[in-house]
Amino acid sequence: MNCQRCGMELPGSRGAYRWRGEVVALGEDALCPANGDMEDVEGTRQKLLAQLSAMTPERAEAEVYQLWEGVFCRYCRFELGRLVEKFLSDK
Repeated sequence: MNCQRCGMELPGSRGAYRWRGEVVALGEDALCPANGDMEDVEGTRQKLLAQLSAMTPERAEAEVYQLWEGVFCRYCRFELGRLVEKFLSDK
């Protein structure tokens, strides 16, 4: 087994860290216009259905769900943690 990032060999999984990143859409509000105008919900629904019918199933899923996973060595695990912390603290 090797680290997915740097390629370091991890014999017998010693020093290996499994990582998993998942992003899931919550409370999809595609039918609720940003301006609060609920007059044309049916028109909005029809437009959304037309967009979905033009997408591949993979693209439609990517709009609401993403998953990343793999194996890192100890050093790369801490590097990922540093990058995630930086991403979450940048405003």
